[in-house]
Amino acid sequence: MLRTTLAGLRLHKSRYVTTVLAIMLGVMFTTGTMVFADTLKAGYEKTVMGAATSVDAVAVEGEREPEDPGDPWETVPLTDEHLEQVRALPQVSAADGMARGEAVLLDGDGRAFGFFPPKALSFGEHSRFSAAEGSLPADGGEIALATSTAEQLGFAVGDRVTVLDRDQEKREFTLTGLVDFGAEPIYSQAGAIVFDPATLREMTGVRGYAEIDALAAQGYTDEQVADAVSEAVGSGFEVRTGERFGLDMAEGSGADTEMLRVVLLLFAFIAMFVAGIVIYNTFAILIAQRQRELALLRCVGAKRSQVFRSMLAESLVVGVVSSVLGVLAGIGIGMAGAALGGPALGMGAADLAVTPAAVATGLVLGTVVTVFSALVPATRATRVSPLAALRTSATAAGLEKGTGWVRVVLGLLAFAVSAALVAVSRFSGTGTTGPVIVTGAALVAFLGVVVLGPLLVRGIVGAVGLPLRRVGVPSMLAVDNSVRSPRRAATAMIALTVGATLITGYSV
Repeated sequence: MLRTTLAGLRLHKSRYVTTVLAIMLGVMFTTGTMVFADTLKAGYEKTVMGAATSVDAVAVEGEREPEDPGDPWETVPLTDEHLEQVRALPQVSAADGMARGEAVLLDGDGRAFGFFPPKALSFGEHSRFSAAEGSLPADGGEIALATSTAEQLGFAVGDRVTVLDRDQEKREFTLTGLVDFGAEPIYSQAGAIVFDPATLREMTGVRGYAEIDALAAQGYTDEQVADAVSEAVGSGFEVRTGERFGLDMAEGSGADTEMLRVVLLLFAFIAMFVAGIVIYNTFAILIAQRQRELALLRCVGAKRSQVFRSMLAESLVVGVVSSVLGVLAGIGIGMAGAALGGPALGMGAADLAVTPAAVATGLVLGTVVTVFSALVPATRATRVSPLAALRTSATAAGLEKGTGWVRVVLGLLAFAVSAALVAVSRFSGTGTTGPVIVTGAALVAFLGVVVLGPLLVRGIVGAVGLPLRRVGVPSMLAVDNSVRSPRRAATAMIALTVGATLITGYSV
């Protein structure tokens, strides 16, 4: 039976073209999404970590206690005294503070840049940021800009730039350098201006530091430096190693690659759902066409179980081959998507991240969907007696049955579950839970359409067919065939229904 199955696959490869394409596209979408998201995440972490790991410890400003006077939303800055205490530590070889305020930057036409004022900063040579081009400002007549800000405004090193001070008076500066803030959105997307420390205080009135960056002295680890800095600045301020600081930023800010992954995977699973329908239809047609062949195998001694296993073996081979092709194509799609999407999202380049989970998910999902979708057609292949199959034509005769009450109950139950899931999604809050629940509700509703398909076809064709019968004989035959074989018409309808639903949902 195994040799017969493999020989049939080799002889009739063209039969499985639609099945291979359907499952390959679904697996490609799934694997490509995972590779795309993993590569973007790695690029984002690499960009953030590149700046954070240039220092060994980072102390950040603290939050104001509820009982403290003043604005509860204001932070408690680090002071010059804190900076001197950190510099005096034996575990620290050098340290600098980064002060942060806001200032209005004007474009070439004298209009304010951005919806909100860019961040105004000052930091020293031992900070985690440095000039990517040119140099940092050395006096009150010089400034630096974030690379992304300069690109948006068309400024280059050497240009004259106008900034409003805290009294809304215009001040002109010479642009001496560009600073690459990587993927930190507070600077790279909102904009950033870098002054020397004295000019920053004059322009914004800010006092203190938003963070203090420290470098380890020889013989000390970054954990030891972080512990020493934490003790020096006292309670109320958070101190982390540079690596931990970068990881926390990568997880809590910037582009939400996890949300992007979930949304794309939801579409990938819908594609796999459609692929399953195509596989079901293809195998149902193939089995109907091969009833004589299968009956002949039964006549020469093949058991029902052997015929069943033979059909599943076909689906397994098709599923594995299609999944391998889909995984390879998905890796290419993911790589191309990351190469195009990374720069658009302000992320640095990263090596292609092809994880075992992405490969395994594509292979397992494609194979399982293929075999599962072929179960019902394979079961039907064993229900026709050998002699009865030999006497009938290669059609699906005998496979059309009435639409019983069980089908009606299951279909209505699916719609009820779908409605309940939609209601639950309204209370899911933010995050990925809501989209997952809504997508699950859509898939359950599709299952209801699949189950009730023959009933829906009879009703729709009966209504639409009345005027079509008057058009001519071909239209009359089409209507009669659809009514006579509602299951066959319903299976063709489902894939179109899913496609139309996706297009409509996306448009809305």
